[in-house]
Amino acid sequence: MLNIRAMEEKDIPQVEEIEKKIFSLPWSEKSFHDACSDENNIYLVCEDEGTITGYCGLWTVFGEGNITNMAVHPDYRKKGIGMMLMEEMEKRGIQKKVDVFFLEVRESNVENVYGRKYMLDVCLLGTSGMLPLPDRWLTSLMTRYNGSSLLIDCGEGTQIAIKEKGWSFNPIDVICFTHYHADHISGLPGLLLTIGNSDRTKPVTLVGPKGLSRVVGALRVIAPELPFELKFIELTKPQEHISINGYEIEAFKVSHTVACYGYSISIPRIGKFDVEKARELMIPQKAWNKLQHGNTVEIDGTVYTPDMVMGKPRKGLKVTYCTDTRPVTAIIENAKHSDLFICEGMYGEEDKDSKAKENKHMTFSEAAALAKDAEVAEMWLTHFSPSLVRPQEYIRGIQKIFENVTAGTDGKTVELQFEEG
Repeated sequence: MLNIRAMEEKDIPQVEEIEKKIFSLPWSEKSFHDACSDENNIYLVCEDEGTITGYCGLWTVFGEGNITNMAVHPDYRKKGIGMMLMEEMEKRGIQKKVDVFFLEVRESNVENVYGRKYMLDVCLLGTSGMLPLPDRWLTSLMTRYNGSSLLIDCGEGTQIAIKEKGWSFNPIDVICFTHYHADHISGLPGLLLTIGNSDRTKPVTLVGPKGLSRVVGALRVIAPELPFELKFIELTKPQEHISINGYEIEAFKVSHTVACYGYSISIPRIGKFDVEKARELMIPQKAWNKLQHGNTVEIDGTVYTPDMVMGKPRKGLKVTYCTDTRPVTAIIENAKHSDLFICEGMYGEEDKDSKAKENKHMTFSEAAALAKDAEVAEMWLTHFSPSLVRPQEYIRGIQKIFENVTAGTDGKTVELQFEEG
């Protein structure tokens, strides 16, 4: 489990090994010893069960912070470690009265620093409906973005699926529930306890239909003590919008036997930072970061605004997830142009159409029709009936409706990246 903490003397040999792997002129052990012993400096490491996976160093002088070291082990990249280190470094720097942070980079790398490329990791943790099977955990989805993880649904065994995937519990900031049938929420008590054992103290936000706090309260009879606060957002309208930790979440009501919601998760992308324009306007470099994050800056009586250096917003990323529902217009509207559409396919057999209607679920062909109408880039099917042993056998038939469709499998993962430019 990833843990950000202060660098200790025992960490330095591992830190130096990472330093040697990455830099042509690495710091020596003595350099790190000397830097860590200075009370004006802040040195952090990211630890994963005894292994140092990354580190960061900051020297502070008269309200200014100079980031001297920043590295992540090559085997642990693309897990949000760098961002986690930087966010913690910023918090600790502010506690030391630092109000300006500097990072020296090569001229060729300036644009990458001020126009950072983030990705959205998406993992289908489980694909079974109703009950877990020996080779299928219950349907659940997990995403990672910018050091923050989001989970949708948490049935029995979900935390085992997360452990099998190798993703961390500590960064789970948001848990959304489609509805409160046991196969979508019964794994919550164990998961909360595991998150607590990962040294998390920050609040966790839970999102779900009306009655969420009552349902969670009942489940927590067996998990009464947690080292973090639970915050509740109860959905009562047909459509609700939530902004949290960089995620723009659109919750929309679907049609099941109980109150049930689908979710569209979007990552907006700001315009491109115009380095040449910033130089032309002689904007001080210490204002660049704040402008890039949409903040107005005043320096020596001169006001600088983001529109001076930022281009038009660019295409972001979008994932839509829905399960336990009949086909409804709200799904098409909210899934429109999604990069990935994850949809229930309870039944692959066409002769199960009447059963799908009776139980308020969908067939593969109904889900494919939604994907076509929503003009999504790709669709994964999930939430398979326990009787559906080989869902992939039915895929070819529905590719006549929507070509880019696959039968989801436990642990199926994709890394969605912003388009170039």
